[in-house]
Amino acid sequence: MSRAELDFAGEDTRAVLESLAAARLVVLDRDGVEIAHEALIRSWPRLRGWLAEDRDGLRVHRGITEATAEWLALHRDSGSLYRGVRLQVAREWAGSGALLSPAEQDFLSSSAAAHSAEQAAARRRARRLRQLLGVLTALLVVAAGTLGYALDAGRTIAGQRNVALSQKVAGEAASLRTSDSGLAAQLGLAAFRVAPTVEARSSLLSAAAGPVATRLPGHDDIVQALAISADGRLLASVGADRTTRLWDIADPRHPVQLAVLTGHTGTVWSLAFHPSGEVLVTTSEDRTVRLWDITDPRRPGEMRTLTAHERPVVSSAFTSDGALLATASMDHTVRLWDFTDPRGVREAGTITGHTAAVTKVVFSPGERTLATSGWDRTIRLWDVADPRAPRELTRVVTATDKPGSLALSPDGDVLVSVGADHTVHLWNVADPVRPEELAAFKVDAGSVHAVAFSPDGRSLATTGLDRTVRLWDISTPRRPHELTVLSGHTGPVLSAWFTPDGRTLATAGFDRVVRLWDLPCPVLTGHDSAVYTVAFSPDGRFLATGSYDGTVRLWDVTDPRRPRRLALSTVHTAAINSVAFSPDNRVLATASLDRTARLWDLTDPQRLHELAVVNAHTEAVQSVAFSPDGTALATGSADHSLRLWDVTNTRQPRQLAVLTQDTDHDNVESVAFSPDGRTLAAGTTGRVVRLWDLTDRSHPAELPSLKGHTDSIKSVAFSPDGHTVATGSGDHTVRLWNLLDRRRGEEIARFTEHTETVHAVAFSSDGGTLATAGADNTARLWDLRTPAAPTELAVLSGHPTRLYAVAFRPGDRALATGGEDRTTRLWDTDTERAASWVCEHLPALTPDQWGEHFPGVDFRSPCPHPGS
Repeated sequence: MSRAELDFAGEDTRAVLESLAAARLVVLDRDGVEIAHEALIRSWPRLRGWLAEDRDGLRVHRGITEATAEWLALHRDSGSLYRGVRLQVAREWAGSGALLSPAEQDFLSSSAAAHSAEQAAARRRARRLRQLLGVLTALLVVAAGTLGYALDAGRTIAGQRNVALSQKVAGEAASLRTSDSGLAAQLGLAAFRVAPTVEARSSLLSAAAGPVATRLPGHDDIVQALAISADGRLLASVGADRTTRLWDIADPRHPVQLAVLTGHTGTVWSLAFHPSGEVLVTTSEDRTVRLWDITDPRRPGEMRTLTAHERPVVSSAFTSDGALLATASMDHTVRLWDFTDPRGVREAGTITGHTAAVTKVVFSPGERTLATSGWDRTIRLWDVADPRAPRELTRVVTATDKPGSLALSPDGDVLVSVGADHTVHLWNVADPVRPEELAAFKVDAGSVHAVAFSPDGRSLATTGLDRTVRLWDISTPRRPHELTVLSGHTGPVLSAWFTPDGRTLATAGFDRVVRLWDLPCPVLTGHDSAVYTVAFSPDGRFLATGSYDGTVRLWDVTDPRRPRRLALSTVHTAAINSVAFSPDNRVLATASLDRTARLWDLTDPQRLHELAVVNAHTEAVQSVAFSPDGTALATGSADHSLRLWDVTNTRQPRQLAVLTQDTDHDNVESVAFSPDGRTLAAGTTGRVVRLWDLTDRSHPAELPSLKGHTDSIKSVAFSPDGHTVATGSGDHTVRLWNLLDRRRGEEIARFTEHTETVHAVAFSSDGGTLATAGADNTARLWDLRTPAAPTELAVLSGHPTRLYAVAFRPGDRALATGGEDRTTRLWDTDTERAASWVCEHLPALTPDQWGEHFPGVDFRSPCPHPGS
């Protein structure tokens, strides 16, 4: 071992070593000490024992000695000190009484001191780390909170932006509803998808319930005329832009332009499809008649040009077999063309009877008779069985200059003409030699330019310079009746044509756009005055409407988008105030200003058969209602009385009770039974809702009234569960009353959004929605899932004037409203169903249209499968 290990600085150690060296037991050299011979170990048992007992200690000591030497050699570098387990083992060994040299002691002391310092530093670092971690945790919490707030704020801002955008686009959709109903519906849907605001829901439901037209833009100038092929698949339009355009309208809601025909050098005035659908004829200001081969409508070709006329050619028509073509001109003539061979057309005859321009020609279905009108004030009928020698059958001299459009009914018996004074005349021409005028009428709002018959001959379309298209019921030609007004064109409408199935009407005019109207639309017309009452049958199949014109009409509304007219009753002699169906759908009750209530048998919905007349009232009968079991009828009157009738025998109603007293001075405006039939409610002009307990119908007991309205109560209705009563009043409010305890009814909610009298209220079948109709021209929908805190869902707009009636269809969310505009409108108040209808039936919103109305927002199609 080295001398350093033995610490030569100590006198005792040096003396011992020198003694051992003298005895030649150890050898001393310059650097260390060695045992002289192994015999020393073998022969010195005590030494051998010492070595065996502390062999591990010796190894530890040697390690300390070597480490100390290295430490000293490195000038006491702290990096060479003991640490960790080595330090711990060395200290434990040294602590057992081991002898260490001063250097080794210094080494271990320095190692321990360094260890303590490092531990202290570690503790300080740990403390600082914990503090830092705490700070970081706090900062993280703050950052997370800030991020959460930022995200919430971002979502809030995005939500607010979406709400504002939804409201804005909904307003734009409303303004487009008359000019582009299809786009208006799609924008209303898109706005609703962005944010389901009241405005967006209102826009969507209102657009989906109105007349819908698909637009066919393309012409660069006025569209003068249009025609539809016999198979209904092709539409052609001609105009002042000198072009003819061909469209595929096999799917009228998704038309496709096929071709543009050019060649005329002046305005194209008229056109006619050959019945085969393979040839199209156009006539023009350029004095020519052109024939076009449209066997392949995508690649039409000009076949021939006929040049016999000397002035502009303004009208053309084929016979139903396609063998004869007639063309009318400003040169006062009508020319007849043999079309037996379309590629070898030749002139067959000329009609020269008119003394001024001939403006219209139309053939009868029988192919022998041709009707013409001219600026010589005459309408003439011609026998053209022999086109070489046409023979005038009769002429009608009109009272005004320049008669215009003509149309013949599909059976050829009725001729419609339009005079220069825009009066529409209907003529019986079953005997063309002796025409008889059946009726004449004018349109109040404007002038009439053109007319067209529906394929069944029961309806007539008139187009006007007032930008409207009107449909008329002429099933009884002596009493034509307006059905519907279609608004949307932005200029005078010059032409109209029905598709062969009668489900689409094409119109065109000054605004350069062809419109395809979906027929019939969910707007019921026919009454001559305001519609004051509406009611659905319990099975939802029928709708009854009553009007100030004294008539009751019955409609088949199995498909609300295609309502069908059924019966008409004209028995009442004054306005109809109320209608109600019996629970079994078999009887209709009506109440009238003529002081009577009547019961009608509905066995044959095509014809109402009167069962009985209730004539006990001395003033107008304002309201009528059946009990839920159908055995009792309540009638309320302006004579201040409310009467209860046993109608078990509907042919002999029997009075059960008079619920009011002779001292009562309030008119009964509305009556309603509770769903269980135990309570009867009556709204009165006395500003209260009166209630009766009908446990004993022969002796009704009056209950405490519902008080709070400040004007007449126009309407009253029970919720389906009977717990809530809704009332509408002349005080412009709607109120909800809790009637769980009939003796302590209390007001639980009040709506003040209507700005005029609320004439009608109605609950949906599930009780979750309330509809209200008012004199402010609106119907409103309310969410009543929490009756004490109702919210407005939508404002339905479409009626231009005040509304008097509203009713939900049982088991459905279809709604009917009636108003002063003489119409009844059908609405689908289910937004998803309305959305599905829009997506299935109207052209999809394009990315360009989206960008125009939703700037800065990525395009999102409002329909899952656009155009499907």
